[in-house]
Amino acid sequence: MTGPVESQRWNGNEATAAGGRWDGAEATAVAVAVARPAAPADDAWHRQGTPGPLTGQIFADYEIGAVLGEGGMGMVYRARQLSLGRRVAVKTLSSALGGDPVQRARFEIEARAASLIQSPHVVAVHAAGSWDGTAYFVMEYIEGSDLGVLIEASRGRGLGHQRTLDLALQAARGLAAAAAQGVVHRDIKPSNLLLTRDGVLKIADFGVSKIAGDCNLTRTGTAVGTPSYLSPEQGRGEPTDTRSDLYSLGCVLYETLTGRKPFIGDTPDAVIYQHNYAEPTLPRSLDPAIPEPVQALVIRCLQKDPAQRYQHPDQLIRDIDAIRAGDVSVNALLQARYGTGAEEQMRRRLGRRHRWVLPLAAALTLAALASGALLWRQGTAESRQQAQRSAEMLRARLHEALDRTAPVPPGAHDDLATLTRLAGDDDADVRRWRGRLDTIDAVTARLDALHGPELPDAARRSAAGNDLATLDGLIGPGSPPARRAEARLAE
Repeated sequence: MTGPVESQRWNGNEATAAGGRWDGAEATAVAVAVARPAAPADDAWHRQGTPGPLTGQIFADYEIGAVLGEGGMGMVYRARQLSLGRRVAVKTLSSALGGDPVQRARFEIEARAASLIQSPHVVAVHAAGSWDGTAYFVMEYIEGSDLGVLIEASRGRGLGHQRTLDLALQAARGLAAAAAQGVVHRDIKPSNLLLTRDGVLKIADFGVSKIAGDCNLTRTGTAVGTPSYLSPEQGRGEPTDTRSDLYSLGCVLYETLTGRKPFIGDTPDAVIYQHNYAEPTLPRSLDPAIPEPVQALVIRCLQKDPAQRYQHPDQLIRDIDAIRAGDVSVNALLQARYGTGAEEQMRRRLGRRHRWVLPLAAALTLAALASGALLWRQGTAESRQQAQRSAEMLRARLHEALDRTAPVPPGAHDDLATLTRLAGDDDADVRRWRGRLDTIDAVTARLDALHGPELPDAARRSAAGNDLATLDGLIGPGSPPARRAEARLAE
């Protein structure tokens, strides 16, 4: 792309909903222009482009220039800071919404949320105020583009796993800085991830963000965000935290890796359903060149259950650093190899009898029964095949690990937990292996209890002898817990 973007919608590929379903009333502010040669700060740069209602006015220290973008809440203008001769972007609240206390409060929260965060990976807010009745805030102006433009330019090929890891690391650092201030972005998507000419990623548009401790301007049960990047709990209109942003980032990274979104549907509700109850196609199924640790990292972000995701951006940063250092034993590999937990969510939230009803009802409601049901059945069949393959691989590994007299290898508990999600608690192998691990854990705990302040009495010594025989039969003689217990009994 060459030349400046003079006036553009801020909504990227999809509109952003604030306080309602995705009706296009809200758009995403992107104060960004395509890279161009640097020019003196006192030139007429800010006047280049399409003029808007406020063009030519001076708000305090800022001379308002041409329109950068426009959306449901107002406009973003080029501007020049008079005292410093600095290029900036000024976002204004439209006069139609200025008298609405809820919309004005939302606008102020956006400015305050971004201003709280001090990070090179978040678009900085320099100032905020009201001028002649118009609320505004001033942001750094970004020379560059956004991630959505790069993904689109890849024509479905993605950006490669090395570039994806670099972008993931920068975004995670920005989210870590936001989390440190109690800020949840709630609309992480490619068009809100700006890229400077030097390749620095900056998170933009906190228009639907939430700050810990503030009153909630979104009604419970109302979804905010962009459907293709929405966490399951957001889609259900439930409270969110930083783990929701990490899920949305996972959707972005999936798209950056593969060139396609993890879930596609004809309607917002069809996409929301998939976020909650469908498995995405594994990235390596689309591109076998993607390393397994990178796939595992993305799938860990995309876990349906927030408790199974990274709990903080810092954990994601550590795994990215580990992958770059060549350590394939990253945290993600232990918990996110074999799917995102869609089957478990179906059992827990829908039940067996209602599993097939929701997509059908949604399709009828939206007058898209034929196409929606077909797409859902195809996605479900693919998800079931992936789950079956994953379960078979897990059974083989757990059989090798647990159906013999040997110490329990690292990761066996995590593998069994994953198999339980896929096959259910009533599965015969799951019951047998769970019983074996529970017995080993219980015996080990009793033997460890011998190391109290008082020597064990005769009854405890006798019971400990039985436990040692049991443990030897399960994992073999000479295990560390057995050696410690034998030393204690010899005292």
